[in-house]
Amino acid sequence: MKMPTVTPILNYRNRKNKCSTYPIHLRITLNRASIYLPIPTPQNISVQDWNVKSKGEIYIKNSHPFAFEINQKIIELKNRANEVIKRHYLQNK
Repeated sequence: MKMPTVTPILNYRNRKNKCSTYPIHLRITLNRASIYLPIPTPQNISVQDWNVKSKGEIYIKNSHPFAFEINQKIIELKNRANEVIKRHYLQNK
């Protein structure tokens, strides 16, 4: 059994739209099955503002007006998902 992974994803359905801004989802993968949870943001993100190679906890580039708020929300939801995963594994062992 592999450890679950928690990853933020931009435009996970790969659909194009007119304004080319997309929502962010949190992908939780467990045993090759994925669940996508939407992250509430004040504004959708364009591909140019998304940090593809996110080092650390910076997912939205600083050029976006809501970068700090959205990055903090992503970090918060990732931490919450990791806490649930930890609790699940501690109860089963």
